[in-house]
Amino acid sequence: MGETITTPAGFTITPESDGSYRICDPRSHCLRTNTLWEAQQRVQWAEAHHQGLPSAKDANEPRSAPYDQGQ
Repeated sequence: MGETITTPAGFTITPESDGSYRICDPRSHCLRTNTLWEAQQRVQWAEAHHQGLPSAKDANEPRSAPYDQGQ
């Protein structure tokens, strides 16, 4: 496992033993992503829009973000 990445805005990206990544906002709302790229994109979007991460019930349906590729 690698080390936790912390952004200047206080978000963290932590690699997990199963290959996924746990991302948390400064208020400790966390979710998992499958790839580092997805983790970085979600954090970048949240920081750019000055918002935290979606709640657990919304984690599978992120807010309308520019990196969403649709169907």
